[in-house]
Amino acid sequence: MREEPNSTQGHLAFLLPSMGGGGAERLTIELMRGCLERGHSVDLVLVRREGEWLASVPKEVRIIDLGADRLLQAARPLRAYLRRERPAGMLAAMWPLTTIAIGAAMGLRPRPRIVVADHGVLSEEYGDGFLQSLGLRLALAGTYRLADGIVGVSKGQCADTARLAMLPRSAITAVANPVPPPASAASRDAWKGAVGKRILTVGNLKPAKNHRLLIDAFARVAQQMEATLAIVGSGPERAVIERQVRTAGLTGKVLLPGFVPEPGKWYAGADLFALSSSRESLGNVLVEALHFGLPVVATDCPVGPAEVLGNGRWGRLVPPDDTETFARAMMEALSTEHNRAPLMARAADFDTDRAVDAYLERLLGS
Repeated sequence: MREEPNSTQGHLAFLLPSMGGGGAERLTIELMRGCLERGHSVDLVLVRREGEWLASVPKEVRIIDLGADRLLQAARPLRAYLRRERPAGMLAAMWPLTTIAIGAAMGLRPRPRIVVADHGVLSEEYGDGFLQSLGLRLALAGTYRLADGIVGVSKGQCADTARLAMLPRSAITAVANPVPPPASAASRDAWKGAVGKRILTVGNLKPAKNHRLLIDAFARVAQQMEATLAIVGSGPERAVIERQVRTAGLTGKVLLPGFVPEPGKWYAGADLFALSSSRESLGNVLVEALHFGLPVVATDCPVGPAEVLGNGRWGRLVPPDDTETFARAMMEALSTEHNRAPLMARAADFDTDRAVDAYLERLLGS
């Protein structure tokens, strides 16, 4: 028998492809917790019930598995869910699932409020090639204007989406991700076996994170000082990264612990946080590092890190794909005394309550 949603203030749904170990999934968990605390019942609707973050979903959340093998196959079971359960509002994340959600809700009476949120810079993720770029623009222009709310995680990303969807910039609201400090006791236990300065990065092992740049830069750092690099995360690039580490003679100096749901101990034991991405929409892990007062070196990709770091006020920004400059910036950061207080104060700007209230305003229309 299907479990009935709780009888509370409002019934809300959150739609994702899966609960893979990325930033959008982590954000959704924080939003769902905030909605539960405010007395709403919450459904997590997944195209496929899988992913590293499943174990972190609050127990009060009802998980709905659409059972689709592909995103496009999710449209029919999603429409059936909306017709049957009638949530007051649904937040759909990650294009093209956002467009699919808008289409699935068309013509329903009553129709839930549909809010869409993207967590990547779409022109960079899907804009390669004329036909793909044209298809993206047509899909966004034809559907996003029908949404009850459009949210982006940074000003730069919002501007990119507005341009693609042929909407005024004012139609898209920038809501900074809620990024609470990862729970952890102050401990270096996670760094067992590490020697020298500890450099940390956290994120999916995928091409956009450009770990090649980080490893090349770290190899130069390791020639000048004793140091250990930890790359925390999982993903399709793991074998490539392992091969690069071996080729560079860094075996034992680069740690690959895999996906860690609560990486607080890694942050607590680090001396520096490094982000080598070729593209970001915001950079949640930068905020997590600032929560711990860690100095940061990050690539100044077109969107994201500069907003978090105040154009260099709260961390060093280096040109993308510049190994020499990246290595030099890491060595300078490791050799400089840092005042942690302003870094931690900056992290507090990414407040959970503020973000939850902003999303609820759009999901409930008040």
